[in-house]
Amino acid sequence: MKNILVIGATGQIGSELTLELRKRYGNDHVVAGYIPSAMPQGELKSSGPSAIADVTDRQSIEVVVRQFKIDTIYNLAALLSVVAESRPAMAWKIGIDGLWNVLEVAREYGCAVFTPSSIGSFGENTPHVKTPQDTIQRPRTMYGVTKVTTELLSDYYHTKYGVDTRAVRFPGIISNVTPPGGGTTDYAVDIFYSAVKGEKFVCPVKAGTFMDMMYMPDAINAAISLMEADPERLKHRNAFNIASMSFDPEMIYAAIRKHVPDFEMTYQIDPLKQAIADSWPDSLDDSCAREEWDWMPQFRRWGVAEQGFWRGWFTLPRVVTEGADKLPRFQPHPQLETLRKKAFSSVCSAWIRTHGSHMVYFPEAVFHILKECGILFLRLMGKQGNDDHRHRREVHADGEDDHYGDKLGRLDVHDNI
Repeated sequence: MKNILVIGATGQIGSELTLELRKRYGNDHVVAGYIPSAMPQGELKSSGPSAIADVTDRQSIEVVVRQFKIDTIYNLAALLSVVAESRPAMAWKIGIDGLWNVLEVAREYGCAVFTPSSIGSFGENTPHVKTPQDTIQRPRTMYGVTKVTTELLSDYYHTKYGVDTRAVRFPGIISNVTPPGGGTTDYAVDIFYSAVKGEKFVCPVKAGTFMDMMYMPDAINAAISLMEADPERLKHRNAFNIASMSFDPEMIYAAIRKHVPDFEMTYQIDPLKQAIADSWPDSLDDSCAREEWDWMPQFRRWGVAEQGFWRGWFTLPRVVTEGADKLPRFQPHPQLETLRKKAFSSVCSAWIRTHGSHMVYFPEAVFHILKECGILFLRLMGKQGNDDHRHRREVHADGEDDHYGDKLGRLDVHDNI
């Protein structure tokens, strides 16, 4: 990538992506594309060039591509899930007719194109836990329909015309920079605004509604890393599953209460948002992204899934650990809250023993299960010495013989993570 156009540069992802691209490629080499009703402001405006680039107007895109000698286009123009349901015709016009314009310009001028898909591209019949890279995609929302069409149309232009199209399926994006704009996962951002303002938060989705989420810096890094990846390694293109964390409203509420003890949350279920959330995956299998372009999120969090799976306490390359029920003395607990309170002490203490302050050992059988499940990191939450504070450690999995002569898996512990 030498000269880059970001269409939708003033949106939630586009605003932060544009600034990060300018840091990496130089301010003058990244053009912030916008529509007149959403002009760049502040640093986005002052740090580099900007130009009108309306996906519904092919000529406006073509003018920018010629003027700035663009070789890569990030097409981020779209209506979010809830808004798209209320304006389906506009969702199609922006998402699909607009994509067609971008791809035609890219075909003519030799540009690479990134157009994101979403977890919304899946539907009720898709496996919800550890959703595979290649699986059934039959969404029943206009947002989902446009995302599936985006994937297919992008693949078509690659196979038919050789356009270098690439995409990821974004989960819900959590950002502290740009306010949410009408997505199903927006509650995970809105709740922080309420906490900071000292307001009671009214949650629109039920407790126990798990959805994949991602902190914005990881989303930005994914979008850039994929476009920088060696095309020879890409078996898939449109679009890669990427995953980082999964939680329900109660878990994020409990985390905020640790910092704001008086914070209150109630539920007022939005039927539309709940229906959309119920049709989306609880977690994604992103092993293809890890294998084909070395995807690895930097921000992860534990969580516990239903059906007795571990979804956390481990920080995972794959979000849900298959085979966790095979761990020695592992007893899945039917009550999520009870498991969350007791899981580490009652489960892990059954098979992990410590050695010194910087290593954790566990039986070889457990080690191999973890390795087979793709686990590279384990995050420990507990006490250190006589201190009562919760102590975080992140550990890296490696196997070796310890000096006791036992064949054990070893985890090197790094403090202050």
